[in-house]
Amino acid sequence: MFIELGTQVSQRLVGTEPEHRHHSYADPIFTKLLCHAISLHRLSPQLDPLYAHELWDMPSACAIARCIIEAHDVLEYIALANISEEERSFRLLVWKLHDQQRRSSMLKSIKSHDPRAHDIYNKAVELQKEAEQHSWFQNINPGQQKRIRSGDAPSYLLSQKELNRANGVNYDYHVAATMMLSQYVHTMPMAVHQLQEFKAGSPESLHLSSMPIQYSLAFLARAITRMAEVFPKGNVEINNQQSEVFSRWYSVSEKGVTSTSWIES
Repeated sequence: MFIELGTQVSQRLVGTEPEHRHHSYADPIFTKLLCHAISLHRLSPQLDPLYAHELWDMPSACAIARCIIEAHDVLEYIALANISEEERSFRLLVWKLHDQQRRSSMLKSIKSHDPRAHDIYNKAVELQKEAEQHSWFQNINPGQQKRIRSGDAPSYLLSQKELNRANGVNYDYHVAATMMLSQYVHTMPMAVHQLQEFKAGSPESLHLSSMPIQYSLAFLARAITRMAEVFPKGNVEINNQQSEVFSRWYSVSEKGVTSTSWIES
């Protein structure tokens, strides 16, 4: 249902000319998020007997679910946030700087002789000077200023806690979700120990395999809702049942959950 509605929102916005420069980032980021959701659905166990011999790939599902959360955060930060134009222009500038500095670092690490590499190096230098001279530069903390000056611009100018607060996302829930999923993304001890007991087809493994979906649904619901809010043309009609499900998961993102509330829901 979430994938279907998200796709409808995306299709309604095809051909729309963004009114503001930062809105041009919304389409590729939201499309990326929907692609992750489709991949997660395909990776998750199917209960149909026809799929009895499918591969239960929970670690990959966790990686994709983590991507959904990351895409949601970026969508809000760079494309949908309601902030002043001065701050927004600086965010966009630092984002471009981060891009060019990362490209430069990778090209230098492989000792590239591509003639286009010099254009990238020069662009990074130009953007760095522009960032240091921007009126918002003095509003960021000294650590971020130092990173920009040293050629390592941050992708975010907010801490995760600040970003969650700005997005209306419960910080503890965000931490729990990303921490759990990251155990599998990074092959940490918890994941390896759980995989030692993992037996595809068992009720315990089915429950465990549902966790990537459960942890990412709140962020998928938020992303779809926010796109429809910011871009009225993408607003789609939903029935009462769909509205109830969206509201429930939106509430989870705002208020988090406890073990008791999770079991009850």
